[in-house]
Amino acid sequence: MKKSYLIFTLLALLSACNSNDDRDCESLSMRTFRGFPRDAHKFQKHCKDKPVYYTQELCKKALRKLILSSSEKELKKEFGERVMECFNQSDIEKFLKK
Repeated sequence: MKKSYLIFTLLALLSACNSNDDRDCESLSMRTFRGFPRDAHKFQKHCKDKPVYYTQELCKKALRKLILSSSEKELKKEFGERVMECFNQSDIEKFLKK
């Protein structure tokens, strides 16, 4: 049981690392904004020419809105459901209005 679970987990991780669909490019774009160099490199290599909704500019606008005391509900309404992925944990703890 443990071996099959481990093999399944490894295969799932490998397939997730190798897939470059639009959702992965969105995630890479947001992680690039948050300052992850490895993800920024992957984004440049695999997603540079693909259209993404959560661009650096959109994440900057959302961060400004977060700093100006917006709630999560307001942010999601204006920028979309995945907007919270643009922020790191310290941004959320420091600025998010509950």
